[in-house]
Amino acid sequence: MFTQGAIAILPTLSIFLVGRLFPMDPKESRPDNKPPFQPPSYVFGIVWTYLTIALGVVTAYVYSTSFGNKRKVNTPFKLAIILLFFSLLACLNGWLPLFYYKKYAECFWLLVFTTYLSIVYLVTLAYARIKPIAIAALAPLSMWLVLATALNGTKYVSNSS
Repeated sequence: MFTQGAIAILPTLSIFLVGRLFPMDPKESRPDNKPPFQPPSYVFGIVWTYLTIALGVVTAYVYSTSFGNKRKVNTPFKLAIILLFFSLLACLNGWLPLFYYKKYAECFWLLVFTTYLSIVYLVTLAYARIKPIAIAALAPLSMWLVLATALNGTKYVSNSS
């Protein structure tokens, strides 16, 4: 039970703490520095909070069905799911210091990789026969990462010229 709770809160807690160490620069959101398709700044807090909670809760659910007394998930899938979870978490946390130090090219490529990784995570959940509602709860992660990649791509291009 402790492990499931720890998994459930780990994404939100870790991104909050890393975000405190590497805060976003308010100058980054100036109107002259924003892509025209960027959502309002308050949307980011809402969406990222939901996504990190969903990542933690879905993974905790998978962990409980994999290692608890409930319906079992095949061993290769449970190992893949846990590995993908920690890889996603490392990528999401790793983006913050890169952006803080204005490494926009690295941010862009990390987000491209993270987007693909999130899709692989969803496909793995589907093959492991996790409930579709859990997959649907986490599907916005891939969609939001596509937008984040596009936003970082425009920042990368505008700062490299």
